[in-house]
Amino acid sequence: MVQRGYEVANLAAPRVREAMRYLNWKPAKVLELKELYEFLLARATEHGSPSLGFRLACERLASSRVVRPGVVKLVERVAAARAGGRAGDVRAGAASADDTADE
Repeated sequence: MVQRGYEVANLAAPRVREAMRYLNWKPAKVLELKELYEFLLARATEHGSPSLGFRLACERLASSRVVRPGVVKLVERVAAARAGGRAGDVRAGAASADDTADE
């Protein structure tokens, strides 16, 4: 059963990449994720809701035509930006923003 799911995922991946190229979207790289972190950090003190931070992050990525990283990765970035915003430390989440996205 697991093998079948793996085969389906392998068949879908080239189609997803082709759709990304056709629609002019790009994967989330280090630079895009760093810019997203800075965007979230600037808004961390304005908005108290983590769900709003997540929604703002998704909207920012979509407007930049950047494919959203995995949900868990994005939630971790929102949490790091909120922690950095509360502490007033811009470098609090720099390590989180510098790693590459898995998806």
